[in-house]
Amino acid sequence: RLILNQKWIQVKLEFTLKLCYSFFVMDKESDKILISWTAQEFIKKEKGKTWFIILGIIALAFFVTGILMKNYIFAIIIVLSFFLIFIQALRHPQKIKTEIFEDRVVIDDHFKLVFKEIKSFWIFEENDFNTLCFETNKLTHPKIYLPLGQQTPDNIRQVLTKFIKEIKQEESIVDVISRRINF
Repeated sequence: RLILNQKWIQVKLEFTLKLCYSFFVMDKESDKILISWTAQEFIKKEKGKTWFIILGIIALAFFVTGILMKNYIFAIIIVLSFFLIFIQALRHPQKIKTEIFEDRVVIDDHFKLVFKEIKSFWIFEENDFNTLCFETNKLTHPKIYLPLGQQTPDNIRQVLTKFIKEIKQEESIVDVISRRINF
């Protein structure tokens, strides 16, 4: 009986040590910044009264359609969507700081994306606004878009291709529509 208790204590101690090791000992992160930049999160496009009137008319038409069809949840969603789009249209862009290390990408010093979580990247090159897009393994953030600001796409590509595959990605329909309507 004493031998059984000693083995049980030994197994429990080994399990506890392994558990503590996995919680407290992490991979050492690299401190070497390979490239960094700061950029506005989007280009603010001025929207006149006409833009807001058209938005209101479209929202009102969908709202009335929802009421007439007795789909009240749809009508409420339209009203909420209208207010969210209105607020977003008035918002000013914030600056986003991006740093690429040897093993991760850090955004604004509080969001870390380890290279192991990134499937691929692509750089969308527009005339006035270049965007870096990461395709990740995360369910909550399958794609992460980062503005490049004054940083050149070739510099970013040169650094990232050492660690991550570059795979061409297509722009989402939402991005295409929002660019066409000056959003």
